Amino acid sequence: MRFGLLILTNTMNSPRNVLCTFVHQVFFKIYDYNDARKELWINEINSKGYSRLRPPEQYFYLLTGDEAYARHTADYWRAFFDIPSQSF
Repeated sequence: MRFGLLILTNTMNSPRNVLCTFVHQVFFKIYDYNDARKELWINEINSKGYSRLRPPEQYFYLLTGDEAYARHTADYWRAFFDIPSQSF
């Protein structure tokens, strides 16, 4: 199961002409295992097409620099996708 977010930047040349530049994509990936275990991972794809798979705590820590906030946000998304929490 994948849920994604596409981030674009817009450059206006004229009122009728809008250029969009691909910056990078972020996908939430849920891995289901045979023993009824689920894991949440974040897949980032940059503008050159390189893909990087990260645990959510690492992704949110790199965005904010705050370890407690990263754990809290990762567990929020786990709860959203009905995956057991790891930090609380």
